[in-house]
Amino acid sequence: MARILTPDQCEVIAQIIDRPKLALWADMGAGKTAITLHAIAELYRLGLIKRAVVVAPRAVADSTWGQECALWPHTSHMRVVTLRGDARTRKLQAAQPAEIYCIGRDALAVPGARRGCIASPDLLSLAACPEQTLLVVDEASSIKNSQSSRFRALAWFPWGRVLELTGTPAPQGIADIWPQIYLLDRGLSLGKTITAFRLRYMRRKACGFGFEEVPGARDTVLAAVRHLVLRLEAPPPCAVSYRDIYADMSLAEMEQYRRFKRDMVTELQGKEITAVSAGALVCKLAAWASGGLYWHDEDRATLRPHYRKREKLTQLLQCECGTHLVFYWFNFSVDDIKAAARAAKKSFALFDAKHPEIVTAWNAGQIDVLAAHPQSAGMGLNLQAGGHKIVWLTCPWSSELWLQAVARLARRGQSHDVEVTRIVVPGTIDERISHVLGGKIDAQKLILDEFRGV
Repeated sequence: MARILTPDQCEVIAQIIDRPKLALWADMGAGKTAITLHAIAELYRLGLIKRAVVVAPRAVADSTWGQECALWPHTSHMRVVTLRGDARTRKLQAAQPAEIYCIGRDALAVPGARRGCIASPDLLSLAACPEQTLLVVDEASSIKNSQSSRFRALAWFPWGRVLELTGTPAPQGIADIWPQIYLLDRGLSLGKTITAFRLRYMRRKACGFGFEEVPGARDTVLAAVRHLVLRLEAPPPCAVSYRDIYADMSLAEMEQYRRFKRDMVTELQGKEITAVSAGALVCKLAAWASGGLYWHDEDRATLRPHYRKREKLTQLLQCECGTHLVFYWFNFSVDDIKAAARAAKKSFALFDAKHPEIVTAWNAGQIDVLAAHPQSAGMGLNLQAGGHKIVWLTCPWSSELWLQAVARLARRGQSHDVEVTRIVVPGTIDERISHVLGGKIDAQKLILDEFRGV
């Protein structure tokens, strides 16, 4: 059956053509890639651009855009070149004739560069004529940090057209919006610098660390950027259910955890574990709840206070049929996932952005258990053909990573209801993360709801 766009998607394409600078805040799974590809084809046909440059997460740049382009009759004629490999190979790729050039966001800037034009040679070659180029920033919330090198590298060039794509524009609050809007209008709406933005819309927290919104700031900011934003809602592709299963530590294990939380120091397996700050304590508590602590001696060993989550995951995989996408946060959890899969007599693979063929194998049903980190596999990938069950060993603090990761399966083309399982150790920081995560999701939903019908 031939693929066709919906009337809403066609209207968005018309808006992209008419509005040179646009932020498309679209629900995850709304078809942002297909919409953008059709808009690029039309912009070329009308002679409005000479080049299209797509900045995306590495795994998405390597596979998603080229694969999606080949699926549609009206875009399959366009050639997509992805810059990857060594420096000489990337230089040759950038010189090849193509309609679309994809570059990973990790390759935008010269490492360690501080002043002036910090753009990488790859970006410089693609931005030779920025006034005649369409810049597409896929997952635009990745430039939410105004001090990041990727934002500063992109902001150096006077792009003729800019299209930003994201389903999570403000994962941490309204300050995340400033860099994205600056790239569109050079500070006309929200100020020329992040400092000016904070002086007008934010104030320091009572503790002296960080900033918070002043009353009414959110409404004022959203009203100021309304002319640059297009909201695209999408009906839920499927139902998503959530459940927590609990992995209880023993009384002795819980007592040691609480003692470390109170004193910020304890002895574990003959090693002294110390948290030198509140931030370090939070990180170590999350690792402890997940079953491991990094010991940075000459062996860089990992101490294992318990294996409760590994045991619970093993039971889950043994009891349930089908495939499972398992998200982890700490590297030692990969061993737990692999061991659980082996015990359940299921095939295992670890997602690696450098090997896009893993996505193909997963979607073909050749992998029973796929371990993935939400920072590498949580954005832009189409994994819905490979299964409908997600397991979180450790939930992230970031609502963006949570929502994006769940949307890898809960998206168009999913033929089953998606089941999301969190493995939680009660009485630990796991419960605090879940509470904070829920609040951030609610705050971001309020921001997106302001643009309904825009």
